[in-house]
Amino acid sequence: MRLTLLAAFAIASLTAPAFAQAPLTNGDFEAGTSGAPPPGWRVSPVPGINAKTVTDDVAQGRQAVELSTPAPGGNLTQTIDATPYRGRLVLLDVRTHGDAGGILGLRAGYTTEQALLFTGMATASPAWKTARLLLHVPADAQTLTILAGHQGTGNIWLDDVTLRQVTAAELGFEAPRALTARGLANLTAFTRLLGYVRFFHPSDQAAAADWNSFAIAGVQKVEGASNAQQLATILRALFGPLAPTLQVAAGRAQQAQVPACARCERIGWVHRGIGLDPASPVYKSERQVRAGAEAPFLARLGGGVSASIPLTLPRDAGGTLPHVPQPQPDSGKPALFSPHGDDRSTRLADVALAWTVFQHFYPYFDVVKTDWDAELTQALTRAATDTDAEAFQQTLQVLVAALKDGHGDAGYDRVTYPLPLSWAMIEDRLAVTQIATGDPSGLRPGDVILAINGRNVDDLLAEARKLASASTPQWRDIKALRLLLPHDPRPLALTAQRGNATPFTASITPKLGPGAVFPDTRTRNYSEVRPGIRYVDLSRMTETDLKAAMDDLVQARAIVLDMRGYPSAGALYLLPHLRDAVLQSDAFDIPIVTRPDRQGVVYDSKGSWRIAPVAPTLRGKLVFLTGGGAVSAAESIMGLVEREKLGTIVGEPTAGTNGNINPFTLPGDYRLTWTGMRVVKPDGTAFQGVGVSPDVLVKPTLAGIRAGRDEVLEKGIEIAMKEIAGDR
Repeated sequence: MRLTLLAAFAIASLTAPAFAQAPLTNGDFEAGTSGAPPPGWRVSPVPGINAKTVTDDVAQGRQAVELSTPAPGGNLTQTIDATPYRGRLVLLDVRTHGDAGGILGLRAGYTTEQALLFTGMATASPAWKTARLLLHVPADAQTLTILAGHQGTGNIWLDDVTLRQVTAAELGFEAPRALTARGLANLTAFTRLLGYVRFFHPSDQAAAADWNSFAIAGVQKVEGASNAQQLATILRALFGPLAPTLQVAAGRAQQAQVPACARCERIGWVHRGIGLDPASPVYKSERQVRAGAEAPFLARLGGGVSASIPLTLPRDAGGTLPHVPQPQPDSGKPALFSPHGDDRSTRLADVALAWTVFQHFYPYFDVVKTDWDAELTQALTRAATDTDAEAFQQTLQVLVAALKDGHGDAGYDRVTYPLPLSWAMIEDRLAVTQIATGDPSGLRPGDVILAINGRNVDDLLAEARKLASASTPQWRDIKALRLLLPHDPRPLALTAQRGNATPFTASITPKLGPGAVFPDTRTRNYSEVRPGIRYVDLSRMTETDLKAAMDDLVQARAIVLDMRGYPSAGALYLLPHLRDAVLQSDAFDIPIVTRPDRQGVVYDSKGSWRIAPVAPTLRGKLVFLTGGGAVSAAESIMGLVEREKLGTIVGEPTAGTNGNINPFTLPGDYRLTWTGMRVVKPDGTAFQGVGVSPDVLVKPTLAGIRAGRDEVLEKGIEIAMKEIAGDR
């Protein structure tokens, strides 16, 4: 679920009253008087928000509710006892319409303040429609919260809210079962053809298809084929209505024949990256007029079957030829079916949908050298037997991790609870780097964590690293440590060691809500750390801050710029002031894809940065601090620093991941992120997996952490002082 929706839940839950006993109260909004808030529901305390019962715009009965939100965060909630639903599937149906930005959510929690699992969806419709959410309630949940709100400002209308328990059988969910060798071959062939037709067959029918529903229906139909001939027949029946010129056959397929049309234009797909989100400002996919005919693409699909796929088609005023009706997908599922990771067919379809996106559009297979065909086999095999939605998330994480992409992730609706400490890998050991003010655990900075709830940390990290997609070890460790964060608020038993002393056990309690407050031991965002030397934290200094400091910065003889975190907007403001000449970034290459399997890809570098100078120019010596947590936008800046030799770089290598992400969501609400463009260094080599290396390597030490020192900053100041002295 989206972070905005999670934030809305947090706002609702932090001040929610004691929950009501099941079932839902006043779900039809018939109780109460027109113009007043609906009884049984709670309106979040956001200034100006208004939830009122109305009679002039209803879906059923006499009354509905209109929710008006003048600011983000306004919502309407009801919390009930989760006991009757523990360990079971619940279905929330809501009749709704309203402005873009409306959201619906369903959350399971320990209490109204402590979330466990949540699911939600965006709603925007000018007319009444039924929105449906499905949640598998954790066995230890105590509360269920229904939420309606808005991610921005606007109005939504609600009516006929129902919540009920359903069974897997009612939903048409398939139970886990292992794939046979023939079933695996059939699904592999289906997956490959899915990508070829979805992304490269230019028919109107394929362009308008609901590929998520198609994939769920398709995996059910193809798996049971007993031989290549039967598989080819099923594939023709599935894909033929969407791609009427497609040829599929056991053995070698005949070349697809494209209808002749002397007066028609010929069109084919042109993908700038891949346009999975129509609103993306970077990535676009569209069918364009192509000059001349192009031979159909011949593909061996596996399972003894091949296909011939036209890459261009003639189009007249009536559309692409031949003119055939748009087929309607039929999953064969009951009317109550909603895609979910508890369903085997959803999981298999998700693997097929995800694998094909990366197969045709991931720009770094030549760098990472992953056996992507083998990853498909492993992912399909695991998905078939995964026991539930959470187990399947790990299957998707393993698949994405094989990309070795630092932006790669496969998110699901589990809540993560932060700890009242920060930790990092120091000298190859998991060490506490900060502990929250007032935490009673007794832990101190520099303590080494040996075990969590009795499990050896090295074993836990080894498991987490398999799920963490990264192109460098330093970034993989940072992501793996995030995966060690708990999913519930129960205390953790940490076995720790202080120096060479006897290990001890500390109890530490996670907390959802406002972040922990740590002792203020960091250097201030902006300060004079030595005479003539300024320190600037570019993760915390805003544009307003830097404008106010500019006169002082101009006078500085040296400036230490901290880029160890994610840069604020202030960092971009400062760049034009660093040199009185144009600054050129690394090449940000958007792949232009017109053929399957990344054949003949060309790249567009027009999105690369060219930053013109802006007065005043900072004349002082520049020192940049960086490390393994500097990723993406931080590396855009550090790559420019390295390329233009703007100053001395101190610290550790960066994460080795840059370029705009291109996220997409799979059935069951799994959100996948990945890097959709290629970033190239001046010598033509990939930035991926390399990043920016420091001129002076400095790693924090356990002794330094225990002493409260910032060893990277100390070295940066030392270098700045030497450079000033060298100018005298």
